[in-house]
Amino acid sequence: MLFIDNKYTRTYFDIIETAKKIQWIESDYTEKHHIIPKSYFKKYSKSGWIDGNPDDINNIVVLSARQHYICHLLLTKMTEGLALKKSLFALTRIVRRYHKHFGEKINSRLYSVLKEQWEQINPFNDPTWQKEFGGAARKGKIPPNKGKSNKDFYGEERAKEISQTASKSQKGKIKSKSHRKNISETRINQEIAKGSTWFNNGIISIMSYECPVGFVKGRGTTYKNVGSTGKKLSFPCTCIKCREITTSGSISRGNHDHCCPLNC
Repeated sequence: MLFIDNKYTRTYFDIIETAKKIQWIESDYTEKHHIIPKSYFKKYSKSGWIDGNPDDINNIVVLSARQHYICHLLLTKMTEGLALKKSLFALTRIVRRYHKHFGEKINSRLYSVLKEQWEQINPFNDPTWQKEFGGAARKGKIPPNKGKSNKDFYGEERAKEISQTASKSQKGKIKSKSHRKNISETRINQEIAKGSTWFNNGIISIMSYECPVGFVKGRGTTYKNVGSTGKKLSFPCTCIKCREITTSGSISRGNHDHCCPLNC
């Protein structure tokens, strides 16, 4: 059973059926809502368990902002297990967006209850989850996304949707002259550094196409926090373009102009 059979589930579907009958006008502020959350679907999320298309017209309803907030609140009362985790996460995002657009604030008691409930089931607080999926478990392993694109993970259709969303978010934004210059220079520097990798000898780190004598593959540590003061002790790195040594610790494939002392 997808949803628990309780009063919250009945109220949830009552709101949806009511919203379907509303004739919204263009001036109304509305939001699209997935009746069965997108994150439940295999097509949208790697942890999903439902087959099918989450964007099917029968799974989408137009709601007011208030109805949308209430529906996501109800979802946390009518689900359990993984579905509850996903519903709680979605609600926190809705709360932030709702507050940003309308200045509305949720009841502090309600927020406290939700936060406490989330902390109890948050996988990052679970030692078993940390042991299996945490940083220690991933150490020395090749990241599953290395060398792969969105197409490899989500399929061609979903990858195209992600690309279009990212492109749309940048359209209309005015970039300053210095911003455009930085983008251009970054692309040039990325081309220069293409095919190279980091090597270090325990003291300095350099980018090169071949491993120098006495060096091993890897960037190594360029800085670390010292004591409770939080001060940083820097170690020298070498710029790939001019080989000038710097202790900024910020040299990257596209950031030479901001760290090399000669501004090469």
